[in-house]
Amino acid sequence: MQEFTNETIDISALPKFEEVPLNKIDSKYFNIILINISIFLEY
Repeated sequence: MQEFTNETIDISALPKFEEVPLNKIDSKYFNIILINISIFLEY
């Protein structure tokens, strides 16, 4: 079995969160979120 190593990354190579474009979630996924919340609140 290969030994696990946690390699370090260069933080300056990561994208700035302000520059990453946000995508609108699909309305179907929003419905699934609402269904999950309603199921969770029932119990």
